[in-house]
Amino acid sequence: MIAHALRLIATAAVAPDDEAQAARQQLRLWVARSERHAMAHAEALRRWKMLDQIGTGLRDQFAEPAPRRPIHPGLMFAATLAQPGRRKFLAMAAAGLLGGAAILAWQHSLREFSRRYRTRIAESFAVELPDGSQLYLDADSEILAEMYAGKREVALQRGRVRFEVTPDVQRPFIVPLRIGEVEVVGTIFTVTDRGESVQVGVSQGHVRWRPDGYWPWGDGGTVDLYAGDRLSVRTGQAPAVDRRVVIPGGREDSWRDGWLVFDNMPLLEALPVLNAYLVRPLKSLDPRVGQLRLTARLRADDPKALLAALPLILPIRVEPDAERNALLLRLR
Repeated sequence: MIAHALRLIATAAVAPDDEAQAARQQLRLWVARSERHAMAHAEALRRWKMLDQIGTGLRDQFAEPAPRRPIHPGLMFAATLAQPGRRKFLAMAAAGLLGGAAILAWQHSLREFSRRYRTRIAESFAVELPDGSQLYLDADSEILAEMYAGKREVALQRGRVRFEVTPDVQRPFIVPLRIGEVEVVGTIFTVTDRGESVQVGVSQGHVRWRPDGYWPWGDGGTVDLYAGDRLSVRTGQAPAVDRRVVIPGGREDSWRDGWLVFDNMPLLEALPVLNAYLVRPLKSLDPRVGQLRLTARLRADDPKALLAALPLILPIRVEPDAERNALLLRLR
């Protein structure tokens, strides 16, 4: 499946215009067919990018005047070689690149480390990966960390994790999310997925969020985030970005010191954060309760005080349900 995607990517990048356009269209349809196809395309694209260095060397040897119209760097090789007298060389080069891709892809995909980390309710801990990167897992969180010869990948399954990533230009650091993924350029950042929106907050450095089905030859829909930026995205919606809102001691960092910080957050979104620290989860059957806005700074390690504080802040009552397995929130 990856080999098929790689062939289409190579054809789209180096073939004559008509053939390249047909390959792009075929690839778009193939990627949209299933999630497995999309995942194979993403992996094939990463492997293809490893061949840019080969393409750069060939461009230096067979340089032509720069094309008149703007062109994606991944297509520049085609622009310099797609002349009638060079078509034979083009075919040989593409075949050689694909042959080299198989070798490079095998080397690239060698897994050196794989481990799943989980935290329980009200539990948090720090993890150091083999590359020296530091990860801090909030309560009720789960990740899958995998290290390969050519990349590093930590998939967020649920919860909240703060990343302090060790730079390594030879091995990009990718964080797959429920919606899109984050490519780390070198930074400290936090990702959160409690079931509603997926959020990325950057404390230091630079990350790039990419949507599902990212297509490198279009505008891509990527979003660059820098220190102070926070991205929030929901399924089927465009991402929302707030600039310069991530501050030291804010909600991206405060949980590591035992505080839960809420700044005008809808209670519907705040409940999963609170429930990560409560044995009996909070629930609401009234949509009006979920629309209430919570602004507070609460101790995460004192659930009794946390539950006592909520009715003082908001016009609600906290009552056990009939089975006493959960706590219901009702309007007063």
